[in-house]
Amino acid sequence: MSGASWMLLALPACSYLAYVDSRQGVLPNGGVLAVAVLGVLLGPLGPMRAVGHALATTALLFAAALAVEALSRGRAWLGMGDVKLAGAAAAWLGVLGALVALEAALCLVALHRYGVAVARRVLTGRWEPPPRHVPLGPALCFAMHLVAIAGGGVLP
Repeated sequence: MSGASWMLLALPACSYLAYVDSRQGVLPNGGVLAVAVLGVLLGPLGPMRAVGHALATTALLFAAALAVEALSRGRAWLGMGDVKLAGAAAAWLGVLGALVALEAALCLVALHRYGVAVARRVLTGRWEPPPRHVPLGPALCFAMHLVAIAGGGVLP
C-alpha cells in the first residue's frame, strides 16, 4: 500500500474504540489489542520494529502518566487505556508519530473542553466550568489517522 492508506486497516477497530470510550469512558483491552496486533502484522514498520516501538512508547507514557498523577495529587490526566492505545499507535506510526498523535489528541480535547464552556457562556449568558472528563480515546484515534495522512506514514 502506498502513502498512509495502510492506516485504513485500523479504522474499524479505532471506530469501535472511539464509540465505546465516548459512551462508557473506558477503552476496552480487546479493541486496543486489535489495533496493536494489526499494526504489528500489517503496519509499515515490520513486526520486530513495531513491537519495539509499541513497547517503548507504552513504557515511556506509563512512567509519565504515573509521575504526573503523583505530582497532581491523584488527578489522572491520562488513563491506562489511553497509554495502551498510544502504544498501539506506535506500532503503526513509530514512537515519534505516536507522541505527535497524543499531543494532537490532547489539543483536540482541550479545544473541546473549553469550546463547550465558551459556547455555554454565549448561549446561556452565565459561566459554567468546562466538563471535568472528556474521553481521550476518540481524539487519539482521530489524531492517529491525521498524523498518518499529514506525515505520509511513519515519522522517523
